[in-house]
Amino acid sequence: MTLIFTGIVISSVVTGLIANYMVMDVGVFNFDGLDAAALNSIAWAYRYIIFFQHLFVFIVPALVTMYIFKRQTGHSVFHFLPEVNWNATLMGVLILISAYPLVQYSSELNKLIPLPDVLHHMEDQTEKLVKLWLDNDSMWILVVNILLIALVPAISEELIFRGYIQTILGRLIHHKHITVWVTAIIFSAIHMQFEGFIPRVILGLVLGYLMMWSGNIAYPMIAHFVNNAVQVILQFLMRNDASGMDSVDNYSVPIWLVFISTVILMLLTTVFQSYFTKNKKRA
Repeated sequence: MTLIFTGIVISSVVTGLIANYMVMDVGVFNFDGLDAAALNSIAWAYRYIIFFQHLFVFIVPALVTMYIFKRQTGHSVFHFLPEVNWNATLMGVLILISAYPLVQYSSELNKLIPLPDVLHHMEDQTEKLVKLWLDNDSMWILVVNILLIALVPAISEELIFRGYIQTILGRLIHHKHITVWVTAIIFSAIHMQFEGFIPRVILGLVLGYLMMWSGNIAYPMIAHFVNNAVQVILQFLMRNDASGMDSVDNYSVPIWLVFISTVILMLLTTVFQSYFTKNKKRA
């Protein structure tokens, strides 16, 4: 926690330096009346800020803690194996995709939960910022957004949540399922986006179980990246169709589709789990 707090302080200082250099007020998302050049400048400033936040708050603390842990105990906090099985990787991605109808249905339920105005205001501010990042016709900006919004968070968040927190909680709680659930709840809460709290918990559960069954953080990282990249690309393709994007966000999932996707999800997770169980027995 000390390293994370230090990372927050460092990222805050870096954010202040960027804001001072770009002559902008961080946290003020009133972009009305600004021309294209000013909007582009602010968008780039926030891209830098989000990168340094993930670097100092997630990546560096996770790597330093894992290094210290290994020096003290002689064991790694988690396993990262570059020799991933691509069939298992594809299955992990399909598991996450098959959870989408359940995630969307849970989003509908989440919207029924009354939230105070301050949380609705936070959600609106975040939505404005995301739109600022993604509202661009440039393929180059699309690539940058995929790197910063899809790849960097997939690496940083999986390192800290599935790599570090889930592993440490597992050593403390000694119950693998409770560990995965607690980690998923922390994962969702830390985003401070409560209109999507339940859907993010479900995504956290999928990623947590991929980590638990495989023992290799590469699988949740890849699935997390694909999930984020799909959203970035979808936003890019529909950037000029606000009504189309709203229809996607507010799509009411029929219960029969939720049922079918849940059955598929259970089948895929069973196959994924059995694959690694067999490999562990052979080893």
